[in-house]
Amino acid sequence: MATIRFAGLLLAAFPLFAIAAAPQAIPASAARASREDQQLDEIIVKGTSLWQLRKTMNELEDRFFSLYNELNVVTEFNVNCEMKAPLGTRIKQHACMPVYMEKSYEEQASMVLDGIPALPPGSIEIARAEEFRSNLRKVMALDPRLRQMSRQRGELEVRYNSVLRRRQQQFLDHFKLQ
Repeated sequence: MATIRFAGLLLAAFPLFAIAAAPQAIPASAARASREDQQLDEIIVKGTSLWQLRKTMNELEDRFFSLYNELNVVTEFNVNCEMKAPLGTRIKQHACMPVYMEKSYEEQASMVLDGIPALPPGSIEIARAEEFRSNLRKVMALDPRLRQMSRQRGELEVRYNSVLRRRQQQFLDHFKLQ
């Protein structure tokens, strides 16, 4: 799908709330013995979590495209952002798409449902992509706030990817040693 979105890796964590929510009575001697027998790894979490960085990037994108849409005079190049789950999953992702692409997908779906041969997926998007990018650059040149938000978004993405790579490496290193 040729969407204009700043997608990174979507990470899902499965907290163990059930364990914390159901305390059980353990005899004091058994609890002391189990604590002495177990040596737990210490986990130190510093800085902002990945989900917070991703949320901040999404909010920045929403503000960026909201301002862009206000300044943009070519309405088919307005960009709509939303949280939606791609086909086949319930995990929502932040996706931003220009109006001309949304209309193209709607028209192609309608043609297929009517039994009319449709253009190959993405053909219209590719044909208009350079025109859209040119318009985006032109509108960004008009307003320093857009340029600032774009820089901030880029810096956040660099930070996000750095934290992600470091955590992935820590995860791999942890299981290599055992």
